[in-house]
Amino acid sequence: MLVFQTALLVLTALAGVQALDFSASQWIWTTDVSNGLAPVATRAFRKEFVARAGKTPVEADIIITTDNSFDLYVNDNLVGSSVDWRYAARFCVPLTDCLNVFAVNATNGGLAPNLAAPNAAGLLVAIQMRVTFLAWPSGLYRRRMAFFGLGVDLAVK
Repeated sequence: MLVFQTALLVLTALAGVQALDFSASQWIWTTDVSNGLAPVATRAFRKEFVARAGKTPVEADIIITTDNSFDLYVNDNLVGSSVDWRYAARFCVPLTDCLNVFAVNATNGGLAPNLAAPNAAGLLVAIQMRVTFLAWPSGLYRRRMAFFGLGVDLAVK
């Protein structure tokens, strides 16, 4: 009976978890934007995550896109890159049970005919982590993530 009750709890919890998407995210960039235009350059964004007591991170499901391109790192490991902002990339990565660092090198590329002219730029990220709980074998949750860029806290939901 205990096994059935535990399975029912897990299924009930997982049934309430929505699929990962950008619905709670917003485009962000650094503060060097003027009139909606950013310089052609690469900017760094970073978020450190430490789980609360009693929770152990297991893996992160990440969807990301950047106008124009990005390199995504998790715990100093290159996870993936993309050069087409029109399509989100998805990655599932293992996490450590201590500090986890999510970092993005995002590049705002130039547009023809003037490749050096400022243009629109943005980073869009959604992260969902799976954790183990002391009183629960496994669970999914989303957390408001804040990425830091150039010393500025840029909120990503």
